[in-house]
Amino acid sequence: IVIREISNSSSEELAQAAGLRVDTLRFYQARGLVPAPKRRGRVAVYGDAHLERLRRVRELQREGFKLAQIARILAGPKAADRELLLALAPACRAAGDHVLAEDVLDAVHRLAKDALPLPNGYRSWAFISEFGERDEMVFLREVVTDAAERFHIEDQNVVLAGFSAGGFMVNYGACADADAFAAYAPVSGGFWRPQPATCDGAVRMYQSHGWKDVVVPMEGRLLGSGRWEQGDIWAGLELWRAANGCDTHAPTSIQQDGDLMIRQWDCGPGAEITFELFPGGHQVPRGWADRMLDWYETKTK
Repeated sequence: IVIREISNSSSEELAQAAGLRVDTLRFYQARGLVPAPKRRGRVAVYGDAHLERLRRVRELQREGFKLAQIARILAGPKAADRELLLALAPACRAAGDHVLAEDVLDAVHRLAKDALPLPNGYRSWAFISEFGERDEMVFLREVVTDAAERFHIEDQNVVLAGFSAGGFMVNYGACADADAFAAYAPVSGGFWRPQPATCDGAVRMYQSHGWKDVVVPMEGRLLGSGRWEQGDIWAGLELWRAANGCDTHAPTSIQQDGDLMIRQWDCGPGAEITFELFPGGHQVPRGWADRMLDWYETKTK
């Protein structure tokens, strides 16, 4: 959608500016996705705020959200929580319609209030210097220490997992400090080009990626008018095989479980890689958490 000023426009003009049909605009209004227009007598008048809302609706649709989920995201329980809702919603969507991001958000409020996003806080994981100066692995270890003290978890049995930008963070964190966590589980994320030449040491890795992912394609893509370039997921796996000291690039096993294609490289104690290729796009695949935990527990025994 091309944004331009449309102050004091009719529904036809708004629909045209948004690249929609008028009946689609009216459908969105009926679903509560677009604010009510101002009225001048019997004439409905729209402005730039309406066009921006339509742009956001279409953007969320392209990311795979359903209209009911979009309505909840846009409304949000309160403005300060909207970014967290957006972060939680993809995983909840993958788990099924019965799992709502708002329910998870409520749990976060009750269990870890100080983990919520802060105004003017960090906008991304600082896994490369251009994204920030915080040492994320130091920060995450502090989070684990705090959680261990408050919730009595076993800090030596924590798996670091992340989706999308969080998946990139997991790869970079594992590469910089292999022993920081018991295992690593990136989803829909890898390295940026140029990727690191070497990594700190061997890791236990459960990596998942969607065959149809266009946000982080298997081959990577350019972002920011070419300022950044996502790396190749296969090249990242080659780096991990080198870090794990694998004698060969050939996988130890190749399996198919329904729609899932799974390759495994067992290169010694604490040096195991499982790569799960699922048929979907940029998402956390259904059942991922159970599969990842089964993998971790099996490898831990």
